[in-house]
This record gives sequence, structure tokens and C-alpha cells, in this order.
Amino acid sequence: MKYLYTFILLISTFTFGCSCGEFPSVKESFEKFDAVFIGKVIAIDSTKYDHSSNPVFSYTFEITKDFKRKNPKNKSDKFYTTIYTPLNSMFGGCGSNFELNETYLIYGFITDFSIYTNIC
Repeated sequence: MKYLYTFILLISTFTFGCSCGEFPSVKESFEKFDAVFIGKVIAIDSTKYDHSSNPVFSYTFEITKDFKRKNPKNKSDKFYTTIYTPLNSMFGGCGSNFELNETYLIYGFITDFSIYTNIC
């Protein structure tokens, strides 16, 4: 029985944190990522899943400025995009948290169905 308690104690002391490595320069980040934009969060959905059935947060952004893609020609047209990020408890806690009605500079990768980002 004491071995069981020791085993549980050892397992409970291990934690997995987000490890991003070295952060690239702004220029390197701009070149590396498919999508770079400034946008305001207008909707949040935590009921979505990725292609591997892992839960993800879905954030819908109203784009203010897109640095890599073309905005609509008519300035009165609004431009939206949805990005997905892992829940904080997954992938070592590397999921991004965005607040409703806040504006962010986003760097992300374009996937088959959306834009994907994390805190790295």
C-alpha cells in the first residue's frame, strides 16, 4: 500500500507547462505565419473540436487590419475570420485566451478549415 501512495505522490508532482522555445523576431514571425491581422473578438465558442476530436476554443474576429490577405474593396464591408486554439489544459497549457470585445494582433497558421494559433 505504501508503494501505491509513493507512486501517486510521484505522479502528482509532474506538471507539463507550455514550452515555446526562442521567440522569433517580428520580421521572422511575419514571414513564418500565414495570417497576421488586428481584430476584435465578437464571438467565443468552446463547444468545437479539431480534426482529432480534441476540444478547442473558436474565436470569431472582426478584422480591422489584415497584413497578409486582401480586405474587401468596399471599406463599408466588414471582414471576419474564425480562429481555433487548444483549450488551456491541452498541449501543455499553450492555448490562447481572448476576451470578448477586445482587440488583438494575431499570428496564425491557415489550416484546411480555419486559422490556428496558440500562445507561442
